[in-house]
Amino acid sequence: MNSLAFFQTESSGLPTAPPKPASVCASQQEELFAEIVDLDALTQLRPAWADLVTRALEPNVFLEPGFAIPLLQHCGTSGKLAFLLVWATQDTNSRHRLLGLLPLSLPAIPFGFFAQGAAHEHAPLGTPLFDRDRGQDALHQMIGWLRRHRPNLAGLRLSHLPRQGPTFALLRLYAEASQTRLYLFNEYERAALSGTAGQAPDAISAKRRKQYRQQRRRLNESGEVTYRPVRDPAEIRQATEEFLSLEYKGWKGARKTALLAHSSGATFFRAMTRSMALEGKCRIDRLDIDGTPVAIGVVIESGSRALYWKTTYDERFAALSPGVQLTLELTQTQLASPTVALTDSCAVANHPMIDHIWKDRIAVADVLLPIHAQGLSFTAGLWLEIVQQQLRSKVKPLLKRLLRRRH
Repeated sequence: MNSLAFFQTESSGLPTAPPKPASVCASQQEELFAEIVDLDALTQLRPAWADLVTRALEPNVFLEPGFAIPLLQHCGTSGKLAFLLVWATQDTNSRHRLLGLLPLSLPAIPFGFFAQGAAHEHAPLGTPLFDRDRGQDALHQMIGWLRRHRPNLAGLRLSHLPRQGPTFALLRLYAEASQTRLYLFNEYERAALSGTAGQAPDAISAKRRKQYRQQRRRLNESGEVTYRPVRDPAEIRQATEEFLSLEYKGWKGARKTALLAHSSGATFFRAMTRSMALEGKCRIDRLDIDGTPVAIGVVIESGSRALYWKTTYDERFAALSPGVQLTLELTQTQLASPTVALTDSCAVANHPMIDHIWKDRIAVADVLLPIHAQGLSFTAGLWLEIVQQQLRSKVKPLLKRLLRRRH
């Protein structure tokens, strides 16, 4: 995949005048107001935040309070982020309804090139939250705030943004109206599952189906194999501890990347799963042999979207692919759900397991939206991004090979 692409949009009939200034309102009675807050202040605004989640233009479970607060509190990122909020207000001294939420890492130096949308290894989706009916207004307010308060800022970069989603379309329309373009980095596709009950995935080849059936029979020879999805908040607690333990015993534990290898990661995981389970948005699926888990997967939900967020398995049974067997069962559960339209695998591109089971793909990219596209600042920042991407594309595979060799 190309490390950088220019997204030149086709004409949509929009005027080519500059975007609306920050003072423009959607109604005569309502004014729009943008502000920056820290995590403590945002936590105090949780009811308004949760209300925005129900009205979101595009769901992002990683920006829901039940996920984001434990992650930011326990994984050492809260001090680096500011939260750009847009409100619809009756007057400038009150907050009425939250229309937009964007976590940002702002440059520490005055001449920093780009503001960076929040990105984290546990949150592979960077979609901001916009009100579904007022997304354009919220975006204009955000860019207006950055223009006024960060006049030397060259652009805004958002990571892991779905290219077919309404948020990307919103950014594209803004770029058109601003007579500029979007710049795309790190384009890739990851596996997804869409469909309804009775529509079994047909991505699995006949040869692999036969192999999976043979492996299931051999698993059955080791004891009684059962599959069980866990949703009850009380049971989620036990399932969480079993996931942490099983993951730590495997290769992630050996590489010190398992959640249990760091107290902060384990604390975040426990708090997040309990919080999301209380909202009915977390499920932990398990494949057991005689009651002992050999594979466990975590599914989290937001609106009509679900994410197959994490999975682990007992490496003693690796030759029989218990993770695959769990995924096959989980697939049927997702297809049978009347509320889930799409399940995101959260996987890397060309994943060796899930790509053979789920046929659909989500196109994802890092998106750079120019704020001040003229001058040396933007040009220098853009070329720096290109150089960094080229270095990452060469260094990352090398590091992976060295880690595999060491393991």
